[in-house]
Amino acid sequence: MDAVVFLLLILLIDKGIISKLRARLAALFTREQPAESSELDDDVNRERGLVKNCLATRDYTENILLVHELEKTFGKLRAVDKLSFGVRAGECFGLLGVNGAGKTTTFKMLTGDEAAGGGRTVLMGFDLSTHRTEFLRNIGYCPQFDSILTNLTGVPLSIVQVAFISHALLIA
Repeated sequence: MDAVVFLLLILLIDKGIISKLRARLAALFTREQPAESSELDDDVNRERGLVKNCLATRDYTENILLVHELEKTFGKLRAVDKLSFGVRAGECFGLLGVNGAGKTTTFKMLTGDEAAGGGRTVLMGFDLSTHRTEFLRNIGYCPQFDSILTNLTGVPLSIVQVAFISHALLIA
């Protein structure tokens, strides 16, 4: 029975239903604070303009991942503040920053674990908000921690894995 509950929960998470529900509930109980005004570096403005232009022209040939003005707030805390960048084909990238800079939150939004508070993310022409399955099928992520479902013991975890493999074979 536990395996069925966990499988259902994983499917709800995979389809983004849980994160969308959490985002809507958070929006009901929080008021967004305006971002502090600050001057942006020329490189930041140039990258933001490049991403905006690629999205407007639907040019996904050079930058296969485009992130435009991605943002996320938790209550009054703005964890990610209008982040924009592009990743070229064949690149492996990471984010550097101090603790609390929003690196983990950014990757959680890129992998569909958290719903973005705003902005747009496109991978190989697939927008995360409208083509979630295709987007997530084409992205890989190696987390530093928590890569295994610790709540599942061996047998239930095996059942979940077999269910996923079976599902993948059915839709292939």
